[in-house]
Amino acid sequence: AAFLDDSFDVEIIETHHRIKADSPSGTALSLAKAIQGAKEQVFGKEYNIVTQRSTPREKSQIGISCIRGGTVVGKHEINFLGNDERITIIHEAESKNVFVHGALKAADFLMDKPNGLYTMDNLVAHLSTPTPNPKL
Repeated sequence: AAFLDDSFDVEIIETHHRIKADSPSGTALSLAKAIQGAKEQVFGKEYNIVTQRSTPREKSQIGISCIRGGTVVGKHEINFLGNDERITIIHEAESKNVFVHGALKAADFLMDKPNGLYTMDNLVAHLSTPTPNPKL
């Protein structure tokens, strides 16, 4: 988001199973907020996260569209839409088993930490630091 110039529109499409209650998902909102922060820092103006639209798209909007149906575990697609080009990043979970690996990494991260509040940012920063002999 910070690398591309401000001519690119950003739209997130998230898909989940028919019984998922929240819309948009927490993950889609987290992605939008991360993009919002990066763009505001680089371009020095405010960006709005939009989940419903009844007017033409504005340049300062980050849109989220939601699809609910079938047994889809989860799919998040971020589209950076420019003039005559599109860059798309997709993550698709095909079963809930993929979340077990992340939960084990989070538990391992917390094992030697003092009591306190830790976020996904803490975990990602930890996982981004190379270790000579990772446990998982």
